[in-house]
Amino acid sequence: MSNSSSNASPSSSSALSRPSTSTEDIHEILISIQRDPVTAAKALPSLSESQLLSLFSLFNEDEDITNASGKQRQDQTGIRSSAYLALSTFVNSQRNPQKGPNEPPTDAAIKHATQTLSGAFAPTVDNVLRGTNVQHITSTLSFLSAFFQVDTPAASAILLREGNVECTLDIIDLAKASSEKRNMDKASKTVGIRLERALVNLLSQALGHAECRKILTTEERIKGWLRSRADDSNDATLQAAAALALVKVLQGGIFDTEATQSGIPVDASPSSHGISEVGVETSPDALAKLLERAVLVENSGGRNTRSTLDAVEGLAYLSVHPSVREYIVSQPSLLQALYAIGARSTKKVKPSTNISASNRLLEDQVVEYRANIGLHYGLALTFANICQYRPKLSKEEEQIAKLRRMTKVPNAAAHTGESNSSAPRLGMQDEGEDVRTSDEAVRVRIRKLCTMAGSTGFLALLAGLARSESKQARACTARAYLAVVEDVRNRGAVLQSGGGRALLDLIKAMEPLVPDWIATQALSKLAITASPLQVFGANIGSTHDAIPVLCRVLTVEGSTPARMISLREDQLPNNLQKFEALMALTNIAYGQPEMAARIAKVPGMWTAVEGLLLHDHELLRRAAVEMICNLVVCDEGFERFVPTTTTTPKVEKQEEDGPKSAAESRLQVLVALADVDDLPTRKAASGALAIVSSDERVCGALVALERRRGNMLGIIGRLLIDDEETDDKSPTGSQVADRELVHRGVVILRNLAVHYVSKHRKSVEDGFVQALAARGIVDKVQAVVKDCMQRGERDGPVMENAVEFVMGLKSA
Repeated sequence: MSNSSSNASPSSSSALSRPSTSTEDIHEILISIQRDPVTAAKALPSLSESQLLSLFSLFNEDEDITNASGKQRQDQTGIRSSAYLALSTFVNSQRNPQKGPNEPPTDAAIKHATQTLSGAFAPTVDNVLRGTNVQHITSTLSFLSAFFQVDTPAASAILLREGNVECTLDIIDLAKASSEKRNMDKASKTVGIRLERALVNLLSQALGHAECRKILTTEERIKGWLRSRADDSNDATLQAAAALALVKVLQGGIFDTEATQSGIPVDASPSSHGISEVGVETSPDALAKLLERAVLVENSGGRNTRSTLDAVEGLAYLSVHPSVREYIVSQPSLLQALYAIGARSTKKVKPSTNISASNRLLEDQVVEYRANIGLHYGLALTFANICQYRPKLSKEEEQIAKLRRMTKVPNAAAHTGESNSSAPRLGMQDEGEDVRTSDEAVRVRIRKLCTMAGSTGFLALLAGLARSESKQARACTARAYLAVVEDVRNRGAVLQSGGGRALLDLIKAMEPLVPDWIATQALSKLAITASPLQVFGANIGSTHDAIPVLCRVLTVEGSTPARMISLREDQLPNNLQKFEALMALTNIAYGQPEMAARIAKVPGMWTAVEGLLLHDHELLRRAAVEMICNLVVCDEGFERFVPTTTTTPKVEKQEEDGPKSAAESRLQVLVALADVDDLPTRKAASGALAIVSSDERVCGALVALERRRGNMLGIIGRLLIDDEETDDKSPTGSQVADRELVHRGVVILRNLAVHYVSKHRKSVEDGFVQALAARGIVDKVQAVVKDCMQRGERDGPVMENAVEFVMGLKSA
């Protein structure tokens, strides 16, 4: 031991220095690695080969673990979990040696860590792979498989060392020999099973790594042996693992370990290189049927096993193929099995209280739950792909696709033997596109999942996956939810299954990382078409929790919270997501002043909405105005339109003066929006004016605006009667505007008359009453009254406010 190890505890040092390979000493070694991984890293090279092999053996998977008693299963899974924990601790000590602020490691540091990690085990692995001891080889293969899961670069470096791939080919021959002996005696059969499973698990892990797959797929012996194991129906575990390995060969680089660690694999076509070399018998459809059998067999045992994970993972990889998506949805028994697997894997587990804290992580149920995390991603990705719509194309992309179709020479690639490199990407309409990827086909698939017998299993599965500890599983679940709620017909079923609460929990689980705008968009769609009670339940606290979540879509660009990392432009919400969040918040605020107040109080929310009032996009502008209209029902929103001054507007030089306050500026914007071409925007803006004009100070500001700009009364008048020629005339022959606009306009005029004209006698002298007549307002009100009389609406709100307007003028 070097001097640097002097800080290690005595038990740690003695455990690493003793040559014994007893169970107690091996456990002490594991504990020493967890306690002081830095010292352990320096001591590992001094361990004997027998000690390392004893460590390797802890990663063996007992083929009889499923049938073991609860105590035996707990002991076996606990030991293996402890070994994984020790290995992860050791790896982390090399990858992240410094404590404190996280700084990205340099390339040199990454290379050094890989060399240290691989160097600790490579000599022993090299020796074992070149030997003939089947038990040692099995343990070493199991360790390498585990090492790939913990640190792919280091494991890859070991496997790709000179001569190790060739040794793997020799092990295939050894496995074949062991396989032939399985029918001869029980001992050889057990040894052969363990060796084959360890080898196929290692190949499956390695084939998920681009560099390893590039080397391994050039060896026909490997692919041939995997095909033979996939055809072996006598061992369902081996068959599922071999099928998964073949799927990774088939899919090329779509699901590389590096890609899946950085994000969600995109929907893409498989590698044609992999397909041609694997063979016809291992086409996506054939492999899907093989994996289906594995899922059904494993599910019949009522317990999720390693084979269950392999089968689900394989289906997830294959679900990028439209034919496989259709096949999965067409098999009720397969769907029910997947739902059952998902229910078991997402079941909440509470550790026992009668065991020590150090052993609690190794408790049987908890270990099983954590092992099921891998199932979450496989299930979520499978159903996300099944429900995936084609990406929406921009106008520019649509134009490019159109030009490509116009310039495309039929069968040119077939005549020249060259691939069509200019073929449009998935999602672009083209003659060669698979109809099974069309929007209608996706809608049918989703509808089938939501309506077939036992459909609650599908939505219950999504709700369970939304609670997963796996970030990638939650991201895929969000994609699936968004696709499901795209069709309004499915939203009721989603709400009944608790989808609103599940999405809210999923979004909150992402904090303080990059917000999941997809999940938020799905939640927005639900909140647009249903009441807050239906979406979030009877607990009003859930609605309170949803408000800042939805507001973040709008406020993230203006004032990013300190706890949220900086977002790139491509990580910001798009206009559609902003629009739907606005609509959802508008629905939540509708008729509920308390909710409106909570929305108005969210930091940055008001500024964000005001910024959208003049947005170029008509729908965004409309949604922002409707949001304002619902916010002014609460004091926090109303006060933003009330000027601080209570003085009567002066006559002198008002034509040259601009708005005196932010409130007056907001009123000026609302007046302008009440005169745009878009009818819903006019209704929302005039509705907000009708509410805020109930305050005397607001009326004074509107009068001041008329004096400065000379157009306020004209705009209000057009709410009553359109000045433009139209064919839609009232029974009186005048062009009375939309009835809702008329109501809003009359209320505004009534407020001006009651709260300003009748209280400020000088308004007669300063010309405001004369302006009402000059702008034709009085005549228009009379026309509206006449129209109401003709319609038989003598006691309606329009007539009532019109009468009060006239009375207010007379009182002046």
